[in-house]
Amino acid sequence: MFKTTIAALAGLWASLACALTTDDGVRINEINVAGPPSLSGQDCFIEFYNAGTETAFLDGALVLQGVDTFAQLAFKFPGEFGGQTIAMSPGSFLVVATDAYNHAGLDPLSPNLTAADFETVVPDETPPGDNFNVENMVDALEINFDWFFVRRWGQVILTTGEYWSFRPCLPGEACGLLVCQVPLETVVDGVEYLYHVSHDSLPILNDAIDAGFIEGIEPWSGQSAERIVPGQDTDNSAADFRILPYSTPGYQSPLAAGDLPPSVAGSPLLVTAWPNPFNPDLTVRLDLENAQAGRLVVVNLLGREVAVLHDGRLRAGENLFKWQANQVASGTYWVTWSGNGSPQRTFRVLLLR
Repeated sequence: MFKTTIAALAGLWASLACALTTDDGVRINEINVAGPPSLSGQDCFIEFYNAGTETAFLDGALVLQGVDTFAQLAFKFPGEFGGQTIAMSPGSFLVVATDAYNHAGLDPLSPNLTAADFETVVPDETPPGDNFNVENMVDALEINFDWFFVRRWGQVILTTGEYWSFRPCLPGEACGLLVCQVPLETVVDGVEYLYHVSHDSLPILNDAIDAGFIEGIEPWSGQSAERIVPGQDTDNSAADFRILPYSTPGYQSPLAAGDLPPSVAGSPLLVTAWPNPFNPDLTVRLDLENAQAGRLVVVNLLGREVAVLHDGRLRAGENLFKWQANQVASGTYWVTWSGNGSPQRTFRVLLLR
């Protein structure tokens, strides 16, 4: 398989601009590896988010569970490096599930993964098996083992898939028969998670990938680890991630008031909106004591404007506006009013598709 991959690369140099790169802004946004109290390990997933400004293509990219630049488990997105089939538009989410089924039927703390984009099916696995409506990842090492499994520590790494090889598992390594190896410079993002620091689960991920680690994911708890702000990566997972009591595959969990970015801090309910959550139409009401000029905008989790609902003078009293959110991704947004001579006012809304 490695020889086939290298041979395919030779004819793709002209299209490198469309391939996934380490600068594209694609990041691991959420990992669910804890497993539910029912002890079913098939409900785990990894969620990716494109925080960049350009469409990223994941054809042939590798998702690894391993250490630094080698891994005991390696799943590949279909296609080859340089392809333009698996597209992630800016602000979009992509979910890779162990099994793309509604696991909440077995345990209420498990997620519904029927809308996952890919799943890591291997031959002869235990039920529920393959969801034929969801595309499969490629088991790059052909070891017939699921990508996700519940454990007290681990690492998740996304690489471009441009170069990779495999070698036999060496004595003392926690792996099967083969190990996947990738160059450090092809690593797009990586995170490490621990239940707690102990002699058998010390932080070991290369600092060039991520100098921090997520601590506190308790096995068989239904917990999930999600970035506080999608795509915000300081290469310190201890600061970038938070532990959730539940998982949110394909969208961002609403942030608590203390987690709001400074640019959109909370305020009295001068601005209200409904329905909330919504999809895709939102009605916004702005109540003003006096006529004034200002701007009413919608801001995403990164503090960027995604829509301008009004820019100019408004009368006193009730003012109604409509927002059709057809062109933005699911997640949390703030409707923000900035009037002349008055403090900024915001209202949080959640778009669920």
